[in-house]
Amino acid sequence: MKKRIEYLDSLKAVCILMVVFCHFVLLPADSAAGNFLMSLSWAAVPCFMMISGALMHQSTTFTWKKYFSRVAVIYIVLCVWRGIYLLVNLMTGVFSFGKLQIIQYLFFLKDLEGINTGVMWYMIAFLFVQMLYPVTYYLFRGIDESGGRRILFYMMSVAFAGGILIPSCSWALKFMCRLLGTGSADFDGLKRIMPFSSYANMLFYFIAGAFIYEYRRQISDRIRTFRMWLLPAVILGTGGLMTVKYFDSGTFRWNNTFLNAGYSHILTGVVAAGLLLFFMEYEKQMTKINHLLGKYIGQHTMGIYYLHYIILTVCAVYLYPYFENKYSLALNLAKMAVITAVCVIITLLLKRIPVLKKLVQ
Repeated sequence: MKKRIEYLDSLKAVCILMVVFCHFVLLPADSAAGNFLMSLSWAAVPCFMMISGALMHQSTTFTWKKYFSRVAVIYIVLCVWRGIYLLVNLMTGVFSFGKLQIIQYLFFLKDLEGINTGVMWYMIAFLFVQMLYPVTYYLFRGIDESGGRRILFYMMSVAFAGGILIPSCSWALKFMCRLLGTGSADFDGLKRIMPFSSYANMLFYFIAGAFIYEYRRQISDRIRTFRMWLLPAVILGTGGLMTVKYFDSGTFRWNNTFLNAGYSHILTGVVAAGLLLFFMEYEKQMTKINHLLGKYIGQHTMGIYYLHYIILTVCAVYLYPYFENKYSLALNLAKMAVITAVCVIITLLLKRIPVLKKLVQ
């Protein structure tokens, strides 16, 4: 078994806590602190993608058999969980679907109206980057390593341009037009010439993770003098995302409103990269914390990811009505802690069962 990298497991733990925090929220509309944490949570998925890219491109060998086996397992597990989500939703509501619709839902990733599987977009995005992994791995670890990495860097830059830069510039242009009262304009037409479809931003984070981890020592040497600014950069970046939301919705408070296209903002990348670099730079100072978070939460993120949303779906129907008019930041934090703990326990139990453990690994 490969030795686990505890600070990456610890970062995964923090990220999955943010994911649980921001789903089925119990925040009051006027919560500014809640809005800050919701804005910070946009960095969770990019961090997951960067960690995956970092670890997968560190592999010293690539075999097609192992690759196809991994992709097949990811797809089958996704289909099984979609089936579980369907059954749970059918128990909490009244729906009517034809056999063909169900087959398309289960195996062709086509959503059914009323069945809440929104959280599964991440696994679809992960499968998307998996389709390109043989290419990115060969460019990163191939025979002509130097030339291959230049091409991969170009590929990452194109993904950044299509998935983050153009949407961010479009937002800025729309905002300027609104200020000047000149009508609406954007750069969205340029996305028609950009490859990698709607998951370009996730591909950028996947490849960026590979480069950051590979050159972590060189990066550390360059930023050592400024590393005390990493956490402030995360805080300021999150404040920037709150400001973007303010310009869109007119409030710095939660107001039951998610930031529009959060993964496509440059500031989200700043926050995510800041978190990854912070955990890298302060690995030795956070040894005990990393060990605890990594061991008890970070090693079980896949189980928490699939389980938390389905548990919260049931809670929203049967428990949330009891908390009406009692929403608070403390309540949402308690929800995060309790649901995460329940998911960890269930994950540990499932990992003891030979076949079912595949569902949470």
